[in-house]
Amino acid sequence: MEIITLPEERRELILNQLKENGKVLSIELSKLLNVSEDTIRRDLRELADANLLRRVHGGAMPINTAMESFRTRETLMVDVKINLAKKAVKLIKDHQTIFFGGGTTNLEIIKRIPKDFFLTIITPSVVNAIELANFPRIKTILIGGELSQKELTATGAEAVAQLKNFHTDLFFMGVCSLHHQHGITSVEYDGVISEKTMVENAKATVVPVSNHKLETISANFIAPISAISFLITEEDVDQKLLQPYFLQGIKIV
Repeated sequence: MEIITLPEERRELILNQLKENGKVLSIELSKLLNVSEDTIRRDLRELADANLLRRVHGGAMPINTAMESFRTRETLMVDVKINLAKKAVKLIKDHQTIFFGGGTTNLEIIKRIPKDFFLTIITPSVVNAIELANFPRIKTILIGGELSQKELTATGAEAVAQLKNFHTDLFFMGVCSLHHQHGITSVEYDGVISEKTMVENAKATVVPVSNHKLETISANFIAPISAISFLITEEDVDQKLLQPYFLQGIKIV
């Protein structure tokens, strides 16, 4: 490849590699860019200081706000979540039965459900249930179990057992990370089985995702991207990143 000498060009390439691969290794970047590992470490430090990536031993991973608590995330990227919610809510039809997972974007979707809709919504999220109390025509079934204080959702075997009793038209999934090869992954282990159960028991799974979560990987696997029926994205998303999802037959909204 053409030798890149300007720091700005190197750092742009590093960020592109991070998007494509979900992680970068200092030793591989050193070889790719024909510079020392010290130079790469300096670049990674600068990018981390600018909140563009997260440094880890031997390289870097994407920034993921899923590490924060629900109440902290609730105040972040609000405009993005509202725009995603406005698109996602259009998939909801009157008289449907719906799973709603946790997550701050899902809460924004719920706020925008038409008030005259008759729905049945099953959710393990305490916050979702409180918001749904404002909708007199919606039957809300709150799943019980051990409370995740970080996510404000019910988890554990009891929650999974209850979720298995329902089959729904849609599942709105709150996503930590999404990668075309590594699928849907989560920072939190506790809620993984609940998420898998809702994917399996819903006719269609809807995934609203902000740009910074695309092509990122977290530790706990939930499902391959083939499990997604509808992917809700930001307007300015890089279309090249969406190509693998198109090829899987996923509808991009």
